Amino acid sequence: MNIYVLKRLGRVSYDECEGFVIVASIEEDARLLANRESGDEGKIWDDPAKASCKIVDSGVEGIVIEAFRAG
Repeated sequence: MNIYVLKRLGRVSYDECEGFVIVASIEEDARLLANRESGDEGKIWDDPAKASCKIVDSGVEGIVIEAFRAG
């Protein structure tokens, strides 16, 4: 199994997902799971033009995802 980080490439509004950290065997499965769990943004997670999907290298130290929204 792999760890994938999916992030929105466009504007994020209210009641929408900004990103996911997903454990799956392949990228396509990670994107499908994100689509099933998405908010009002629709089924955008399988479109590389709208969402990035990168595999996490567990051998490298670092931040996996940061989500900060000032209000």
